Amino acid sequence: MNRSFVHTSFIILAFALLVFLCSWFMSNIENRHIMNDARSALDTTELNISSNLQELENMHTYLSETARLMILQGASYEMVSKYITDINNYIFNDEKFKIYSTGVYGFFDVFEDKFHDGTGWIPPASYRPNDRPWYKTAVEANGKTTVTEPYISIATGVYTLTFTRRIFSSEGKPLGIVCLDIVLDGVRELITNTHFAFNGYGILLNSQFDILAHPDSTALGKKVTDINSMVAPYVEDLKRGKPVLEHKIKNYKGEKSILFSHQLKNGWYIAAMIPEETYFREMRKMRFSIIVLGTILATLFIVMAKKLAIAN
Repeated sequence: MNRSFVHTSFIILAFALLVFLCSWFMSNIENRHIMNDARSALDTTELNISSNLQELENMHTYLSETARLMILQGASYEMVSKYITDINNYIFNDEKFKIYSTGVYGFFDVFEDKFHDGTGWIPPASYRPNDRPWYKTAVEANGKTTVTEPYISIATGVYTLTFTRRIFSSEGKPLGIVCLDIVLDGVRELITNTHFAFNGYGILLNSQFDILAHPDSTALGKKVTDINSMVAPYVEDLKRGKPVLEHKIKNYKGEKSILFSHQLKNGWYIAAMIPEETYFREMRKMRFSIIVLGTILATLFIVMAKKLAIAN
């Protein structure tokens, strides 16, 4: 009886160890697979944002340089403004571009500080171009094409990003500033339309950690730490250039979630928030299956061992 008990105990311990090792090994594989899915969703979204913005940036660089060359070759204000209007019409006739852009405009030092909007919008008398974000950003960039942080456009009344560039003569004299506005809603759609792994959702932040895209529209424009204080340590990691991978946190609904986040090339941040329940569901199923299978095999082995012992 004692020997049978020892044998049975040994078999149970051996199978328990086998189940543990199999579960640990398979869980690691599944966990890497799940992490890769989440990171792949982030990478795909980043690629979509970058490619669309890059195409618009390339267009802006081309049209601003064309305007610069026209001025250097003696073009009048009427000629340059017509070019801007023609470019604007081209954008609105292109199905892809008109989703993201609301228009092209310019402010020209060389033409006695005249302002021209390619859409035909006429600014109010109180409008001061040098107070606008696109003007200040262009001056700071000093000739390089750059993009503003989101701001409210006076012309459209919506959150806007602007590709802006100050153009100069060969002698370094300011000629003007050429701008291309981007509708922030178009960028948001790239986030909200992306299928994040395991029923998760995406968040887009600017370089100051203000929320640009979020499933809860009331969160837009707020600091991410103001709507969820739990993210503060991860914000500090991102500031130091450290990506956030598989950190447990609660989402805006109070649900336990898994957070992934990293910085984009333009200085913004993208994050994926995945419900913990669905994130670990496959691993739980796999562990349960291994435990059940191990228990069945251990029971069969014990039964067979006892029958052999009795037969002998």
